[in-house]
Amino acid sequence: MNNYCNTCNKHIKSAEKIKCSYSNCSKQYHYKCAGVTADLKKHNTWKCSSCKKKLIKLKDTTEASMSGSIGNDISNSITLRRHQTSGMSQLSREPGESFDLQTEILEAIRNDLPGIIKSFISCEFTNLKESLNEIEKSIKFISAQYDDALKTISSIKEEVSGIKKENASLRNNLKDLQGTVNSLEHDLNKHEQWARLQNLEILGIPESRNECLPELVQEIALKSGVNISDGEFEFVHRVQPRKSSSGKPRPIVVRFKSRQKKDSFLSSVQSWLCDGILDSELCHSRYDVFRHDRGDDRRGGGILILCSNVLNARHRPEWTQDDLECLWLTIDRKTLKCMYNIHLATIYIPPDGMLPSRINIFTDMLKNVVFSNPGDVFIILGDFNLPCIRWTSEGPVILKKGTTEVQDCAVNLLNIANFLGLKQYNSELNSSGNTLDLIFCNFEVEVTRSLNIMVAEDEYHPTLSIDITDIIVPLLNPKVKYKYLYNMADYEIIRENLRSFDWSFILSIASLDEALAKFYEILYDLIDKYVPKVVIHDKNIYPIWYNRSLIHIINDKRKAHADWKKYGNIIDYEIFSLLRRRFKILENELFQKYIQNTENLIKINPKHLNNYIKDKRKIKCNYPSALVYQNNIHCSEDDICRAFASYFECMFQLPLSQYPLWSLDSSESSEITSSLSVDTEMVLKYLTSLDVSKGPGSDNIPALFVVKCADALAEPLCLIYNRSFMQGYVPAIWKEAHIIPIHKKGLKTKIENYRPISILNTFSKLQERIVYNYMYPHISKFIPQEQHGFMKRRSTLTNLSVFTGDILRSMGDRIQVDVIYTDFEKAFDRVDHIILLQKLLALGISGDLHRWFESYISNRSQAVVVGSGKSNLIRVSSGVPQGSLLGPLLYALYIYDMGKCIKHSKFLLYADDAKIYKTINSPDDCILLQNDLNRLSHYLKANRITVNVDKCTHISFTRNKNVIKPTYNISNTSIKSATSIKDLGVTLDSKLTFSEHIDLIRDKAYQNLGT
Repeated sequence: MNNYCNTCNKHIKSAEKIKCSYSNCSKQYHYKCAGVTADLKKHNTWKCSSCKKKLIKLKDTTEASMSGSIGNDISNSITLRRHQTSGMSQLSREPGESFDLQTEILEAIRNDLPGIIKSFISCEFTNLKESLNEIEKSIKFISAQYDDALKTISSIKEEVSGIKKENASLRNNLKDLQGTVNSLEHDLNKHEQWARLQNLEILGIPESRNECLPELVQEIALKSGVNISDGEFEFVHRVQPRKSSSGKPRPIVVRFKSRQKKDSFLSSVQSWLCDGILDSELCHSRYDVFRHDRGDDRRGGGILILCSNVLNARHRPEWTQDDLECLWLTIDRKTLKCMYNIHLATIYIPPDGMLPSRINIFTDMLKNVVFSNPGDVFIILGDFNLPCIRWTSEGPVILKKGTTEVQDCAVNLLNIANFLGLKQYNSELNSSGNTLDLIFCNFEVEVTRSLNIMVAEDEYHPTLSIDITDIIVPLLNPKVKYKYLYNMADYEIIRENLRSFDWSFILSIASLDEALAKFYEILYDLIDKYVPKVVIHDKNIYPIWYNRSLIHIINDKRKAHADWKKYGNIIDYEIFSLLRRRFKILENELFQKYIQNTENLIKINPKHLNNYIKDKRKIKCNYPSALVYQNNIHCSEDDICRAFASYFECMFQLPLSQYPLWSLDSSESSEITSSLSVDTEMVLKYLTSLDVSKGPGSDNIPALFVVKCADALAEPLCLIYNRSFMQGYVPAIWKEAHIIPIHKKGLKTKIENYRPISILNTFSKLQERIVYNYMYPHISKFIPQEQHGFMKRRSTLTNLSVFTGDILRSMGDRIQVDVIYTDFEKAFDRVDHIILLQKLLALGISGDLHRWFESYISNRSQAVVVGSGKSNLIRVSSGVPQGSLLGPLLYALYIYDMGKCIKHSKFLLYADDAKIYKTINSPDDCILLQNDLNRLSHYLKANRITVNVDKCTHISFTRNKNVIKPTYNISNTSIKSATSIKDLGVTLDSKLTFSEHIDLIRDKAYQNLGT
């Protein structure tokens, strides 16, 4: 409460305080300020001055209002009361008493005031109610306007959100356009650099009126120790500088005849090459190497053609005969952007007694090739060794040199060339005055003596230069490639974002594929935000031991050198010199460290040594620039991918319309395995055990990213895996694979000589490992001990140990052992899914797990990836998934019962490599072995396994002089016999001496050493 005086505003003590007695008045005063004494009786009735004024005013108002309606009522009431009181007073009034009008008025007011107030309040409430109704109407109107405003705001929000999305899309498009512009600028700069590649700019040479620029350039070059002939200039002139420089002479620009432009191909006969010399040791990587080496022990001979990889040349072995040292190439019209192909042939005909017959064979072959390719361009060159032909300006003249047969074949060659429209353009004489090297073409070329000699020149074969100026090869712009730097990602933020997600949508979304797509969308968004991305180039121009610091010094050194050349500032030269010294010191340190690490890692990691040798010798592992499939040429990466996809698709087989399931319904197991589930801890354990060196699969997410985010990914992956097992369904994206073609043997230009290597994504391989570890204890007991492929504690070594042990024991007992090596054609790719699922059911795999396996092997797809090209997805109709962990196990289950058909012999398996062998004491044992082969043939047919009998081999291991030599067959086709065979990488001879294997390993080691 406020204890202050209302007059002086000072604090009041309780003993000095007096309060107003009027109701609803809380004023208080000092006695002195109120003008009263400390009389308690007066204190109870004392009123402040303001309250007294109110009472007086109320009295006046009451008296004045008596003339009104309310006043009349009160007046009437007072009058009535007065009369009553008067009458009564007349009776009861004591003498000396007076009538108090004021008291009567107050009493009348007190009696009638409640009704008056009630009437007044009722009226006021009516007015208030009307006002409230008006307010309610206003509120409703405002509420309607507010709802409209909310709708408008919501619409504005949607528009703003759309604008934001459109802005983000435009921003992304702007980035793409910026990338495209950068790529175009890069291509333009590259094209300009290519155009100026052979330009030389000379600054500071004073100008004169009658100057001869070629002679001036030759004089400058001569002072620099370089000899330049007139024929090496394409043009020489002065140009106007970009920036005006008064008083300075104009620079001289020299364009040389470019070897890089002119030498589209380099051809050589008598190359003297052998298998010990690699292609990468011969030339720069911008050339494709084509060779025809002598396969025997004779020295000399051989043909070599180096063709620019821009031309996409391809080898034509079908046009070459074994009796000739000849090499044919074709440059396709698609590369040349014209209406004709160019066919290039280089031939070497030794000057021996077979020369006439070889030339006649070549002319017959030439006729067939030219007739089968009308309208194309032909360039035929080589060492024909025909000194009997003298080439003059009037035409060829036959001299009486050599035998009659040589002269006749020379005449025949000239007649055929004339008939085919081929003209010989070389007239250069060697040191003996003969022309042995001939160049035939069906279009105009210019042949001159070459001034740029790459190797020591043979006096009998001068180096020639062939100028084909009418053919222009368009430059191809490489695609811009990007690479995510996962080792530099901000994994803390990525893990924090992953933990913040509510992963319950994985169970709430109807389709597992949609849930997984949402999961990948989250991952891709985080990768784009927090993993840096750089542009990668096709070729690394720096050695393998260079690091970023050294490359940074190189770039700074180039810039400093350019500044010094441009401005002539001595400070720039000092900076350049300093960087040059740093470069030499750091490069030497890095190289010595790399060599030391290589030496230390030879025993620990031999792969490091192989990488070192490859880098030193620059072994190329890329594909040819043009590949052939079904007589069609494919040059671009996309075309090559489509061709590979078509070839690999032919490996599969379609399911049958009906199956003899009566032969598959036997149950091998009484144990039933029908379900599988995982928890978060188990998934986390598998995630952290992944090999981070593995690259990405079809989902483009590498193992490094998964391991780094393992604790945050364990929960969603656990939900996905359990839902997959429970529904018996494998998501479609986890059944997509990337195929990398790997060359097997033969010509690299033929697509049929490649085999596919499958790359799966990390999450699907992780699920496979979970299933594999769960299934292996149950399944492994059904796989026979003879199967050594992809089984724990078994390998190629155990297979060979068991086999050679059996052979050596029989040899010790002087008993012959006959072995049949089989070859199953496309074994892993042609596993029948229906038969495999039936065998899984027979082995106790049922329920959800059986449905999961059915989903796992069916409806798979794959796409071929070559460089930056990629084919469309193709359907995989048969086979077990390549590159998977479950694939080999499923194949072992597919043929687990093969041993039932082998009654009298032994057999060993390594995946699909099977060998059946038996000790032979008499021809009857050969019959028993043949019976086993017959039953095996029936088994393979029932399981839709095709045997390539042409690749099957029979070998008899014995050291006896008397050898039983039977003839074995599979499906009525005889099996070829051999005295040695390569078994799981080891060459075995019939006497098991291993001498041939040792020789092969030694030769291979020498070849790798370059000796």
